[in-house]
Amino acid sequence: TLIRDVSELKATQFSGVPTMWVALMNRPGVTEVDFSSLKSCVSGGAPLPFEIQARIEQIVGTQLNNGWGMTETGPAGSRVPFQVPRRPGLIGVPLPGLAMRIVSMEAPGRELPAGEIGEIAIRGPNVFAGYLDDPAGTAASFQDGWFLTGDIGRMDESGLFEIVDRRKNMIISSGFNVYPAAVENAVYEHPSVEEVIVIGVPDAYRGQSARAYIKLKPGAQPFTLDDLSAFLAERLGRHEMPRSVEFRDALPRSPVGKLLPKVLMEEVAAQAAAPVAAVH
Repeated sequence: TLIRDVSELKATQFSGVPTMWVALMNRPGVTEVDFSSLKSCVSGGAPLPFEIQARIEQIVGTQLNNGWGMTETGPAGSRVPFQVPRRPGLIGVPLPGLAMRIVSMEAPGRELPAGEIGEIAIRGPNVFAGYLDDPAGTAASFQDGWFLTGDIGRMDESGLFEIVDRRKNMIISSGFNVYPAAVENAVYEHPSVEEVIVIGVPDAYRGQSARAYIKLKPGAQPFTLDDLSAFLAERLGRHEMPRSVEFRDALPRSPVGKLLPKVLMEEVAAQAAAPVAAVH
């Protein structure tokens, strides 16, 4: 196990997906383990919530190295320079030989200035040529030689990129753009929450609203939506607040441990499409 490899064999490097880091963080007695031999820790494969990253760095006593990439970029794209202070969503700068920019989601040929939110576009020798046997999908994914990643983000004045969320995950509630990742980061601060997925669900008044699916930490008791709203009151705007919450024993994930909002979206869509039973 990782604990044995570090405490007894004095491992110096560990790379893991977020599920592995969350499991380590929630392991009983983990704060008593000597992690001083670890010199390099990397999280990849899926976004790691900022609150989780901060807790892990406190436990292991060293900074987690992270960045951003996709299968389509082979799979690297950016890295966070070691000396840069961490903040939510930070993915750093393009790797050598690559170029990244933020483009308008309505007109992807138009580059946006620093600070504005748009779609992350990338080009370089590692970017794939296209999707196999899908010319339409390939054509829709490129603009003037730039691959449109489907990730929403922004670049600051110093050239550091931040990721906000996946474009397909964005919730439009009462005309406001709501980014599930931002809501999830806030929910992760709740001391009873082990994992959370936030998705948009149909809302007759708002069009869509956020729903939080939560897996509790062992021994933690469920709480009400009002309790969650009170906890989030100073962390989120009113338009970002979850309007429903559902507790699950487990959240859907891929074989490599990546949480899968798509499964819950499909579940909600199937429920909405199901015929309503007649009442006699």
